Amino acid sequence: MKWIAELLGIGSKIVEARSRLKVAKIEAQTTATQSRAQQDGAWEAMAAENARNSWLDEYWTAVLTVPLVLAFLGAGDAVADGFAALQGVPDWYKWSVLASVSFAFARKTMPGVADWVSRKKS
Repeated sequence: MKWIAELLGIGSKIVEARSRLKVAKIEAQTTATQSRAQQDGAWEAMAAENARNSWLDEYWTAVLTVPLVLAFLGAGDAVADGFAALQGVPDWYKWSVLASVSFAFARKTMPGVADWVSRKKS
């Protein structure tokens, strides 16, 4: 009879240890999530502070708007010639401009874009 009591005691200790392990995992996940949220918030605050003194978004807005304005003012041939000339630009240059424009306008993650891109690939 004594061995049954000992066996039940060991079983309850195992169940208790597993419960403590689950609680520890949940607490670790909660701490990691809170830490990530604090880091994201700090990054966004820093980006907002830097954006106050930045002229990048205004510059790229002007660059992207000029062809539209010229096309409506009757200089459509010049705009078409400009875009035709850009066909020969190396890929590294296109990607560099794209990265610069992306940084200027999307300093923080745009909601839903990652989901939309992953859906397009599948």
